[in-house]
Amino acid sequence: MSIQDKKPDVLVSEDGDLVVVSTPKDGYFVAVPTPEYVKKAIEEHALSRNHPNATLQDKGFVILSNDVGSNSETMAATPKAVKAAYDLASTANQNATKPQTKGSIKSVIGSWNVNSTISIPADLRGQVITFIRLSGLNARHQALPVPLVDGITEQRLAGPNNYWVWLEFKFSDNSTHITVINGRGANFIQIFYRE
Repeated sequence: MSIQDKKPDVLVSEDGDLVVVSTPKDGYFVAVPTPEYVKKAIEEHALSRNHPNATLQDKGFVILSNDVGSNSETMAATPKAVKAAYDLASTANQNATKPQTKGSIKSVIGSWNVNSTISIPADLRGQVITFIRLSGLNARHQALPVPLVDGITEQRLAGPNNYWVWLEFKFSDNSTHITVINGRGANFIQIFYRE
């Protein structure tokens, strides 16, 4: 005879929520909630607001949100929020890949080597400038990125020897000063930039 065939006949609690069931083989007794009690407890819990919030470690309830700028770890993005984030990313990607309107090309002519300073009458932070090196050098044209902040950068010059040059950049609202700190093969004679 299985335990399912035995009908519990001893109520443990006053309101009839628990019954005593004997275990097979070893004769122990266990107090078990009745099916009615379990159903009632589930219904009461569902109607209450006593639900745990989900975390990255624990299961629980989440709040749905349409906010694409939230960094909450207890809210879940709705399909509407996901679509809005995708649309924003797609627009940013399209803007990054299409040609930007650029200013006119300007140049500064001179002769700059180690310890020389080049003064350009424009704030060139984050742009790319092109150096022209002394005639006779291989790979005379050299495009170099301009940093966003004051400081020294190390640039490898194109050519068979791949010389390195160290440039110090200093910026103001309307000028850029570039000092050739060190480097073989610098010998710059002209710089092109966009304003």
